[in-house]
Amino acid sequence: MPELQKIYETTLEQMHEGIQVISRDWTYLYLNKAAVLHGQNQRENMIGRTMMDVYPGIEKTEMFQTLRGCLEKDVSRQMENEFEYPDGHRRWFELFVEPHTEGLLIRSIDITEKKKLQEQLWHSQKLDAVGKLSGEIAHDLGNRFAIMTLRCEMALGKTADEFTTRTFKSLLDSVNQSASITKQLLAFSRKQILDFKVVNLNQLLEPHQKNLPKLMGDSIQTEFRLSNTTGNVRVDTSQFDQVILNLCMNARDAMPDGGKLTIETGVQKVDKNSSLVRDLIPGDYFVLSVSDTGKGMPKEILEKIFDPYYTTKNRGYGVGLGLSTVHGIVKQCNGHVSVTSQPGVGSTFQVFFPKAQGDSDKASSSEPQEEGKLQSGTILLVEDDAELRETLRSVLGDAGYRVLACDSAESGRKVFEREGKDIQLLLTDVTLPQTNGVHLASALHQKTPNLKIIFMSGYSEDLVLNQQGLNSKVILVRKPANTRTLLEVVRRAVNGSLQCGVF
Repeated sequence: MPELQKIYETTLEQMHEGIQVISRDWTYLYLNKAAVLHGQNQRENMIGRTMMDVYPGIEKTEMFQTLRGCLEKDVSRQMENEFEYPDGHRRWFELFVEPHTEGLLIRSIDITEKKKLQEQLWHSQKLDAVGKLSGEIAHDLGNRFAIMTLRCEMALGKTADEFTTRTFKSLLDSVNQSASITKQLLAFSRKQILDFKVVNLNQLLEPHQKNLPKLMGDSIQTEFRLSNTTGNVRVDTSQFDQVILNLCMNARDAMPDGGKLTIETGVQKVDKNSSLVRDLIPGDYFVLSVSDTGKGMPKEILEKIFDPYYTTKNRGYGVGLGLSTVHGIVKQCNGHVSVTSQPGVGSTFQVFFPKAQGDSDKASSSEPQEEGKLQSGTILLVEDDAELRETLRSVLGDAGYRVLACDSAESGRKVFEREGKDIQLLLTDVTLPQTNGVHLASALHQKTPNLKIIFMSGYSEDLVLNQQGLNSKVILVRKPANTRTLLEVVRRAVNGSLQCGVF
């Protein structure tokens, strides 16, 4: 029998589940090795003492009240409990409470890592949901801003009154500022349209070496440390500017009394065991680091720093989209952004970019450069938003084009079957009822290979625009486009001098 008792004791000690027996006066009678580990105490400090003596204040917790109910009613309970230790840190446990001849038998399983994974999953799902909503809102707003932009410019072209001119210009400025917010929404949701180019990382920072010190102010010292080992990355250059400016403005706000901003580039190898950047495919990455000597951030803020609309700024100092915008842009470049910070010391943001294959692109501007007289011709316009469709029809009609306006892909097909021989250009929104503009364009292009095609969208997911799309000679006009850009792209597409690009 003593042999059997020894086996029982050895078995209990080797279990990963914590086992503890507590008397009816809350005294610890037995704890196995796992239970002692869960309690983060010493066995000799617990056996023979009450729970209240070992963990002062535990009698005020919800868990203790549950234990009291099990003891008084002689019932079993299963529950999850977040336990706070005397030093302030917390861990999660799944508890199985059973009546025992001596009082209570409690089995405990540490589920802290499981809880962290659940939290990460919930966080990811929350971001996906907010991102989807943000993208849909921004897409609808893009149509409204396109209407306002084109209507204001039409009015400006038909008035000489000074007050009216100032009024419409002021409206245009407001529309442009509002449109920039929708771009941030789309960047956060990773649905904005990007025009990727292969560019040297150090060269991207050259304009900022001159401009950033002025933006940061006299009280902040700005230093650039650019490594000569840094090479080419594949980014949208305008969105990269937004990344660097957002990070630097965030650093400036963290140093209200002055300090030092350091911008560095370098190379870092990421392997499969790297905990800092585990989201990345193993390999060599070019790294952009932005460091400040500001206030720094505690752990609870760092965990939320890329959440949309979460901000540490006071009311009236931003909408909380800056860092979530950075996160969205970097992810679209197949990169990663991480942050380390310490209160009173400062913060460092690191942006990891994959090495790009191929030489740097020579052309850096997607603005139409060619000027000249507009040509006449017939345009098949497909746009389901009635007001925007009428606005586009007016703009193109005033420029001398014959416009056949349709509200769906199906009506567009019918018009093309009737007048296809006279149509030089298809100008279509990507998002359409029932089908989309890409399918419509593909069907019409098969019938008429020489048909010129321009897509309109403010929503990259519509088109899944990528380098392969550009190589396939896609012309895309981002909403909201101004009159000059729209007409110049149309003119050059019709006369054949423009084959592809994002405008």
